[in-house]
Amino acid sequence: MRAGQRPGARRQVPSNNGARRRNPAPAALWGALMVVPTLLGAQVPTDNPLRTRTDSLVHGAVTEFFASACRVGLTMAVSDHDAVRFYDYGSTSRDRAELPTRNTIYEIGSITKTFTGSLVAKALIDGRMKIDADIRTYLTDRYPNLEYRGHAITLRQLSTHQSGLANIPAYDSLFKHPNFETLPYQVIESERGYNRARILEELHQVKLDTVPGSIEFKYSNTGTKIVSFALENVYQMSFAELIRRYITGPLGMTNTTLTIAPGDSGRVATPYGISGKKMPNIRDNLGAAGGIRSTATDMVKYLGWHLHERDPIVIRAHQPLVGNPKSGRGINWWIDTTSSGSRRLAMSGGVFGMSSNLALFPEGKIGLILMTNEGCLDSQGALGKVAERVFDGLHAKGPR
Repeated sequence: MRAGQRPGARRQVPSNNGARRRNPAPAALWGALMVVPTLLGAQVPTDNPLRTRTDSLVHGAVTEFFASACRVGLTMAVSDHDAVRFYDYGSTSRDRAELPTRNTIYEIGSITKTFTGSLVAKALIDGRMKIDADIRTYLTDRYPNLEYRGHAITLRQLSTHQSGLANIPAYDSLFKHPNFETLPYQVIESERGYNRARILEELHQVKLDTVPGSIEFKYSNTGTKIVSFALENVYQMSFAELIRRYITGPLGMTNTTLTIAPGDSGRVATPYGISGKKMPNIRDNLGAAGGIRSTATDMVKYLGWHLHERDPIVIRAHQPLVGNPKSGRGINWWIDTTSSGSRRLAMSGGVFGMSSNLALFPEGKIGLILMTNEGCLDSQGALGKVAERVFDGLHAKGPR
């Protein structure tokens, strides 16, 4: 994809629910609704006009999602054969009854990894990288430690979480018996000062204990960051600039960034944790592993690019690196089939106080992006169920 090219251009048919609305109910009443799940189906604020079958399918699935008192707000977009509809539920904050909009900013967490994967796909097409090359080929320092019994870590293994690489810093132990009230602050403190230079410095101390590629799955945010450092080296530009030049710029995603501009802070949804308390929103060092912030307006453009599978970059990113087209992993994409047998590509994201899910059903020409400002234990999986339920309803009944 060339700079300035707009991939996946398509007709958008917006719903009439984009304007910000404020729920007239006082904040105290909103707080009460959040703790009475039996009332939520009827009383969660929404701009869903309930006029079409799609509206009804979304409302039914989201009503079930909001049956948990942990929920706060939700923004989603549904692309169905290029017709795009936006929906908002709940509130941007527990302190005030303010309906989110398609321009509310959320952290998308690990969906960021699909952006990294798209850049990897571009590098493969450009001949800048090879999927089974030793990752050290693309790093400036020598790392004799990044191999085990003569087997080096490859780009394929880092893109499918099969490298065996542990996280830097080593905060994984914090998740074994977590105190969810203090965990976010412990992780943030452990990450303090871990910029690109420090991660690459401590990478020299890593000791592999298994042959890379021999394990089925070991999630590593650091592995994705290493891939981004390699991309920066081969293209000689920062990861942020790579994202702007080759993805967000061509797609017109003007509100998708790794950092929040001061003037946009008022549009950021307030994040909440499992207990309902506000969570910190300051993890600016997640980078390529989970640092992107975006809106539904922007993410539906990214969704459309991937859904159409026309751009060679997208086609390459969706090819299975592990498994097969019915069950496998692409370049930071999960690939499987729904209960109805439809191919699905998906990625979810979770940070402290926000959750998201991006689901593509290319053969059905349907895609969904869902973003919330709560990080409950079940949120990512529950959002995936909402997406599948809406897809099944749309796919089963033919043209809208």
